[in-house]
Amino acid sequence: RDWSSDVCSSDLKVILHLIDLAPLDGSDPVQNAEVIRGELMAFSEELARKPELLVFNKIDLVPEAQRAKLVNKVANALRVPKDRRIAVSGATGTGLREMLEACWKLTDRAQQPAEWKS
Repeated sequence: RDWSSDVCSSDLKVILHLIDLAPLDGSDPVQNAEVIRGELMAFSEELARKPELLVFNKIDLVPEAQRAKLVNKVANALRVPKDRRIAVSGATGTGLREMLEACWKLTDRAQQPAEWKS
């Protein structure tokens, strides 16, 4: 499926970027995220500048003792601030409420008019 048709709306305020922390194919989550970001930039610089929330999925597949370290490692490699990342599990529901709240906050911020300084 062509994802570009899903992001063409001018109503789009926030990009929710879902990255598997434990990809089943053994690929690197950092490289996977960078590929998608590159494709988004090539498709539309305007869209690539939209606020982005990185959602690290499949956190349930990472041993609990290693979760925070892995999230920080991947997020730091991608230069994602703490308020723009969240770890979730679609299978267990962990973090889904927090993800929605973060999306709402980013959407509210994106809709506020810019303040001009003279």
